[in-house]
Amino acid sequence: MKLRIKNKNHLFVAIVSAVILIIALVHTSPVLAIRAKLFSEFHFQASLFSSIEPTTSPVYPEVYKVTPAPIEKSTNTKLDVYYVEKTMIIFYYAGYDSGI
Repeated sequence: MKLRIKNKNHLFVAIVSAVILIIALVHTSPVLAIRAKLFSEFHFQASLFSSIEPTTSPVYPEVYKVTPAPIEKSTNTKLDVYYVEKTMIIFYYAGYDSGI
């Protein structure tokens, strides 16, 4: 079955909409947000196979530990603890802070 698209603009809109939808879906939970962060930082194996467990921190309300942690090659640092913040209403943002 061949999909016919009459206009190239329709194809562009469909691709952009699909990318936005995928990005929105992977930020709907803290664990998925951390996996998306790891994937976007080119730690593909860690994003797919690492276990992510909640832990405590005096700085951030939601902190998660990644086991086994990926290693940043330029600084030889283990990226094991990520904080998660809720943005907007239902989306989460994950980030790495070396001071946790």
